[in-house]
Amino acid sequence: MNARTLNAAVLSLSLTALGASAQAQRTSAAESPWSASIEVGPVWHHDTSHTAFHDNSNPPTVAGLAFGRDVAHLGPLLTLGVEAAWTNAGSTATVREVFATSLVTNRLHGGLIARVELWRWLTPYVRLTAGAAHLNASVEGSNGDTLTATRWTPQGSLGAGLLLTSGRWFRGLGWPRGKLAIGVEGGYQYTLPASLDASVPAPADEQAAADRLPAQSVPLGTLHASAAYLRITFNVRF
Repeated sequence: MNARTLNAAVLSLSLTALGASAQAQRTSAAESPWSASIEVGPVWHHDTSHTAFHDNSNPPTVAGLAFGRDVAHLGPLLTLGVEAAWTNAGSTATVREVFATSLVTNRLHGGLIARVELWRWLTPYVRLTAGAAHLNASVEGSNGDTLTATRWTPQGSLGAGLLLTSGRWFRGLGWPRGKLAIGVEGGYQYTLPASLDASVPAPADEQAAADRLPAQSVPLGTLHASAAYLRITFNVRF
């Protein structure tokens, strides 16, 4: 066998192995198309408007739930998926040593995820989302009176990360499609600035709420809730 024939044989075997590996990755991904995950991680707000609701040096922590499904396999390595998710974050502050403030942010979004199935156990991905954020702010004075403001505002995010996936540890338990995965993602979420107008909450009693005089709202200003984020996910794929 001459050198040219040997090189051709090696190249053929390499291409065959690569094709088999890619096919195995695609088959592995197709066998577990659904996912459910919980997520935690910090967010870093860069706008000074957010300091009125967070005076701690530590960044606020976000927690949430997400559900997703693979919808298309584009070639041997690229998989597209969709997800629906909810996250919650809360923060508090003291303003001028008189007013106690708090902000609770709930985010709902849908997302598109593109994963590159390079290896069975390690998968890079990009995630693009769009949805809305619900801002619930409150200000309590020294006399105990509380003003609240709520607002929905559009939001979106773009991030990239890595997903570390287990083998089929549950095959012996009768769950052949079950897998565990841990993901780490960094990115930026943009939230459209929202003007907050606070007022005294309506009484819980319907008659008292109907009889009370109209309360004038107090403008709190414009809140810029955009932030960089670090997202750590714990996933079950099935």
